[in-house]
Amino acid sequence: YSPGARAGDTLYVSGTLAIGPDGKTVGVGDVKAQTRHVLETIKSVVEAAGGTMKDIAFNQIFLANLADYAAMNEVYREYFP
Repeated sequence: YSPGARAGDTLYVSGTLAIGPDGKTVGVGDVKAQTRHVLETIKSVVEAAGGTMKDIAFNQIFLANLADYAAMNEVYREYFP
């Protein structure tokens, strides 16, 4: 597993989940905590490759429950104003 892969000037980050280093789910039942964990993980991969969150051109989100969209989006706006 590689958290990021570069192809030319493009960095692909994929498969980021709300899973901590211990292999356990982060923030069970707390979509904001899970969103923040995922975005912090993505941010660390992007920054390790020399980029910033402002360099992200496309992001795809999967939610188990659409009712969590507003809470997820509240945190998402912190990273992508």
